[in-house]
Amino acid sequence: MYYVVQNREGRFNLLNPDEIRRSSWIGIYDDNGNLIKAVSVTDDEPLFFDDDEPEEIARQLERWLNRVVYTSEEDKIKDMIKFLRENSKELMVGKLKKDIHRINKKIEQLKKEKEALVRKLNEVTDVVEE
Repeated sequence: MYYVVQNREGRFNLLNPDEIRRSSWIGIYDDNGNLIKAVSVTDDEPLFFDDDEPEEIARQLERWLNRVVYTSEEDKIKDMIKFLRENSKELMVGKLKKDIHRINKKIEQLKKEKEALVRKLNEVTDVVEE
């Protein structure tokens, strides 16, 4: 199990479409990549970031909930806070493993790109030397 954080900027207020806000989204996925649960909150600035640990995200969601007058998602957000706290270590381990896997795939891709460039360089230098 792991988590993903995304932030985006947009016009989320239907009553005031000129207002630009930041949406902070957190999704929890199982090991097969299936979304288990997710919440999204909007504020003037992003509330949490990709490198934040689950406990910090829970604190930020709690602070956000304490500032808003009303949200129809209150129960869903409280459930996410509880889930993040109860599964903090497992989520962190899963995220770290996922990040390492992503980096290893990128390294392999870069190695292949480098090999292709070296081959091309060798072809070009062979032609130049002739």
